[in-house]
This record gives sequence, C-alpha cells and structure tokens, in this order.
Amino acid sequence: MTQEQYFPKEVKGSFNLRKPKGEKPSPIYFVVRICNSSLKI
Repeated sequence: MTQEQYFPKEVKGSFNLRKPKGEKPSPIYFVVRICNSSLKI
C-alpha cells in the first residue's frame, strides 16, 4: 500500500441527501473528493 500526501486544495467535502426531494427523512452522505476521485461516507 502506497501512502500519498494530499493538500487542502485537492480535497473537497460536502454533505448530500440521498433522496433530496423525498417526502420522508433521508440519510445524509458526506462525500469527499480527492484528485477527481470520490468517497461516500
């Protein structure tokens, strides 16, 4: 496994609703973008 170093300008995060127009409460995902790759938590 290779370790890489990332800088704040390369990492962006946002909160998204799974079903934003749903009538019931929806789970929230935190999406992190690192160098054009995304990870949903």
